[in-house]
Amino acid sequence: MRIKCLIIFIISLYFQSMPVNGKEIRLANGEWPPYLGKGLPKYGAISHIVTEAFHRVGLNVRYEFFPWVRALHVAHESFDGTLVWAKTPQRQQNFFYSEPVMIDKVAIFYHKDKPIRWNDIEDLKPYRVAIMRGYNNGNEMAKAEASGEYNFVTVTSETHALKMLFHRRIDIAVIDNTVGLELIRKDYSKKEQSLFIAHPKSVVARPLHVLLSRKFAINELYISKFNVALQEMKKDGTYDVIYQNMLSGKYKPLSAKD
Repeated sequence: MRIKCLIIFIISLYFQSMPVNGKEIRLANGEWPPYLGKGLPKYGAISHIVTEAFHRVGLNVRYEFFPWVRALHVAHESFDGTLVWAKTPQRQQNFFYSEPVMIDKVAIFYHKDKPIRWNDIEDLKPYRVAIMRGYNNGNEMAKAEASGEYNFVTVTSETHALKMLFHRRIDIAVIDNTVGLELIRKDYSKKEQSLFIAHPKSVVARPLHVLLSRKFAINELYISKFNVALQEMKKDGTYDVIYQNMLSGKYKPLSAKD
């Protein structure tokens, strides 16, 4: 037993010391501005962070963009990985998880002309609520959805949810706070923007991660090196600079002139 443990330890040290300079990894990406997007500067703020972290350990990143369900599938079947996702038991069976790359604050958006009362999940029962397909909105929201006691409408995009809210076909849209505000700024006039209200109380704050496929053993080394680089970026201020640039609007979609 001791010999076996020693062999595993030596192999681990060997892999940790392996150079990775110049290697390329393919990551399945998706549309989630301003965090992620094919038409955004650096493919979005979170893509920029991920690219920089891998670059610091000698790995080049190539992104390909898919609908989200497809992105997760190809990441498991043929790509090196994908970004960014919440933890679930099923995903943990198929992927190595990075340390959290961001904290996703899921918010409740409502129409100015119909204020809502929101303290806990029970308060949502009287309302028509749009939720995103594939979103992990926390255990309480999942239980509410499974109960059948709530008037939930499942939609496939934040843009669709906000459009329904604007036209008063729903009372609440449950989406990421930053994404919601960015889409409202992009898609609506100043006067129309004033009709959308984001409730200050979040539904859930969920850590999101880079996932690398367990099909390739080397990915355990890559995710370990990525985590070290990510921590360095947070310590030296690079992470905060990118995130603040995102909040100030520097990851808006590229125009034709760009």
